[in-house]
Amino acid sequence: MDKNRMLALLPLVLLLAFVPLIVYLKVYDTPFGSMAYFAWPLGEKNYDFFSYYKALLINLSALLMLVVLFIRKAVKSSYIYIFMGGYLLFVILSTVFSPFGEVALVGVSDRFEGFTVLFSYVIICFFSINILNDKTDFKIAIGALYFSTFFAGLVGIFQYFGYDLFKSRFGKLFILPKAYEGLVDSLNFTFGKYTIYGTMYNTNFVGSYMVMLLFFSLLTYFFVKKRWQVILSCGFYLLVFANWIGCRSRAGVLAGQVTILLFILFFWKKLLEHKRKTISILGLSLLMVFCMNSVSKNTLGTKLYNMASGDRVELRGVSEGDGTLVIEALDKKLVISYPDGELVFRDGIGNLVPVEKDGRNRVLGGDFEGYTFTRNKKYEDLWLFRHKNINYEFVVKDGGFKTLNSSDRVEDIASPSRIRAFDEIIRKGSKRVYIWSRSIPILKDCLLLGFGPDTYSIVFPQEDYFGKLLAFKTKSIIVDKPHNQYLQIGINTGIPSLVFFLLMAASYFFQSIAIYWNRNFDDFYEVFGLASFLSVTAYLAAAMFNDSLVSVAPVFWFILGMGVAINLRLKSQSGNKASF
Repeated sequence: MDKNRMLALLPLVLLLAFVPLIVYLKVYDTPFGSMAYFAWPLGEKNYDFFSYYKALLINLSALLMLVVLFIRKAVKSSYIYIFMGGYLLFVILSTVFSPFGEVALVGVSDRFEGFTVLFSYVIICFFSINILNDKTDFKIAIGALYFSTFFAGLVGIFQYFGYDLFKSRFGKLFILPKAYEGLVDSLNFTFGKYTIYGTMYNTNFVGSYMVMLLFFSLLTYFFVKKRWQVILSCGFYLLVFANWIGCRSRAGVLAGQVTILLFILFFWKKLLEHKRKTISILGLSLLMVFCMNSVSKNTLGTKLYNMASGDRVELRGVSEGDGTLVIEALDKKLVISYPDGELVFRDGIGNLVPVEKDGRNRVLGGDFEGYTFTRNKKYEDLWLFRHKNINYEFVVKDGGFKTLNSSDRVEDIASPSRIRAFDEIIRKGSKRVYIWSRSIPILKDCLLLGFGPDTYSIVFPQEDYFGKLLAFKTKSIIVDKPHNQYLQIGINTGIPSLVFFLLMAASYFFQSIAIYWNRNFDDFYEVFGLASFLSVTAYLAAAMFNDSLVSVAPVFWFILGMGVAINLRLKSQSGNKASF
């Protein structure tokens, strides 16, 4: 390969080989009263290890890619650019017109997925389509991706067995700037044994990352011929597989299981043709599951397959108006008023509810048995409502009712729009249903532009303290992501940007089905084109439960671009010159 081509590929190699591995402290100032603090109100300094420098290298790589594209000037013909361009246009417009411009441009603390990074994602995809031309190009790019995956996988598998690099003194010093080496003894990552967060910030993002690499590693294993290649590729697959299940991401596992069905549907002839390989890899995979589950005292399987975890909720919501406080339950409402300095309780149709007074306590009977209201000993206007494990404070003030926020300051009682059909199951899916129930109604304000990239934490109803108590059993949590990339796109950059993103994904998906159906998969491009298709599909399936993040998303956009490049090549080779 000539020197110019190597230099042209350098930005992509830099991105794939190093971005997923970066873990290094950036202390980011979020002064009280600033927009950055408003978006992430957890202190005036944010200690970020997993996102800031990844975002920086993503932006730098994309800038170098633009330089290469400007010099080369050769662009392949593809109608997928229409959808990419439409998506990017609305990302730009949502940034320009965002009421939270500072955050929209660079992103929120701990995430940093603002406009510059979203723009870079599109450049990465466009660059991958146009720079990858022959087998050598693809092999170099895939090799760079395998390099970072190997080392991230090693970190992850050691974490699973209790040897976390980032909890060792050496590991801490490695990820701390010299000015902050004094933090080495107090620094602690909260994940325990028998789980994997790797270099990805969170176990869920390990799931989204490894489910993509699962199909690349699996198809590499079936494609290679030489004995040493088979052994190495099998070991690499098992490392990826162990991280995929060991991170305990139910979203990643579910996405993988769904996509494996597609893999079998397309690849079944090869699976039968290579029976020894098929039986070997299946047996080794099952053995890996058995060993990892045994080591974790059988907790791995329980976690992975309890997809619907979370108990049901009896209470529904709280609202205030006209001098009354309304507490909603499954099939009833409690209406509370405060005439003459005493709480009066009525049901939804106005009937008085029996109440027993016991000093500062008010114990309700009838349909509301188990409801208790306790007056504060020091502040007579402050009451505590108790029902089972829910404790909600409210204040009687100025002829109405208010509540206390997470800092114990008096605030108006919020009753944000929600999907009421979800009320009973808001704790399901690790509280995702609660987040979705409050996020979906926000879309009605995003019919054109949304609120700006990475502004979700600002527009989510963080003041929904009663709802947070019902879902999380604490009111102090900050909801910074919707746990659904499609909601994330729609709310941040608007429904049109989401539509263009979906059209881009759908056009690639259906084009790939047409190309790879009934292929023999003896050719490099067919095998790794199928790998790209399955990986993109798996990521998009996991995106139903996970968000876009700088640790994982650039790999997705690269694979999508590579998949399009391979599809264009295969279409051309087939004699059909129609543009993809």
